[in-house]
Amino acid sequence: MVVSQKTLEKIKKIVDKHYNRLMISVLGKAIFSKEDIDKLKQQGIETGNNISLMELIYYHNFINPALENNGPVSVEEMVQQQRVPGAKPIGEAHDYSVESLNETTKQYIEKLKINVSTRIEGIIRQNNDEYKLDALQNLNRTDLADELVKESSLGKVKQRLRDTAKDANRDWQRVAITEMGNAIGIGSVDRIVSQNKDKNLNDVYVYRIPVNDDKTCKYCRRFYNSDKSHFKIYRLSTLLGYGTNYGKHSSSWNPVIGSTHPNSRTSQIIEIPPGWVIKSGGQLTFIGLEKWSDYIQENLVA
Repeated sequence: MVVSQKTLEKIKKIVDKHYNRLMISVLGKAIFSKEDIDKLKQQGIETGNNISLMELIYYHNFINPALENNGPVSVEEMVQQQRVPGAKPIGEAHDYSVESLNETTKQYIEKLKINVSTRIEGIIRQNNDEYKLDALQNLNRTDLADELVKESSLGKVKQRLRDTAKDANRDWQRVAITEMGNAIGIGSVDRIVSQNKDKNLNDVYVYRIPVNDDKTCKYCRRFYNSDKSHFKIYRLSTLLGYGTNYGKHSSSWNPVIGSTHPNSRTSQIIEIPPGWVIKSGGQLTFIGLEKWSDYIQENLVA
C-alpha cells in the first residue's frame, strides 16, 4: 500500500503540533516571539502557560539547599514560594542561567521533532518502495492477493510507527531528566557562589550525593562517592573548570556541576562550610575548625 505525499504531510503536521504543545507546556510562552505564539494558536495549541519548568527548577534549587527538609514538595508550592517578593534572586547572571536552560531545552525539543519527522518519512518511503517493488514483480496477482499485500504492508507501517513513538518517548525522557539535572546543579552552584562573593572559589569545598542503587553508573560512583559513607570532596573551582561533559566520549567525562551524563540522577552541589564534615548518608555535622582542615585535605580529590 502506497502512502500518499498528502498523508505524509498530515502526519508531519501532527508531529509538529505535538512537539510544539510539549515545548510550551514545559517552557512557557515567554521564550516564544509574538509571531511564534500566533502560529501556535493557529495550530489550536493553548498558549496561556507562563511557567517554565526549567526556570522553576533553577530557582527552587537556588532558594532551597539540598539538606533542608522544609522546602516545597510540589510544583504548586514551588510557584507559591517563588511568587513571594524577594524570594528569587535578581540580576543578569540569574537571567542568563534561566535563558540558557530554556533555550537549550527548546533546542533539544526542536531536534527531537526533526528526528521523529525524519524517521516517519523514512518509514513511509521505505514502505512505498517495498510495495512498488513487490507490485512490479507480481503484475498478474489477483485483486484479493493485492488487498492482502496492502493489509500486510499497513500492519508493518503501524508497527514501525509504534516503535518510533516508543523511541521518541524514551528520547524525550532522557532530555527532560538531563536538563532538569542541569537546572538543579546550576541553581545550587549559583547560590553557593553568591554566598561566597568574598572568597576565592579554590577555597570553597563541595560534594554531591548521587542516587545510590543498582542503576547508579560507575562514573557517578567514581566521581562522587565510593560508598554511602565516603563522599568525594572537590574545590568548586575544579568542578567549574571541567565545564560540561556534553559531546564528550565517556572516557573523557569529568565530575561537573550539571548533569554528569544523559539521565544522570544526582543532587545539588552541596557546600561544606568551615568546621563541618560529611556524615554517612550525606548529611553534615560540625566538628570544629581545628580538625576541619585535616579532614578536607584527607578527602579532597586533587
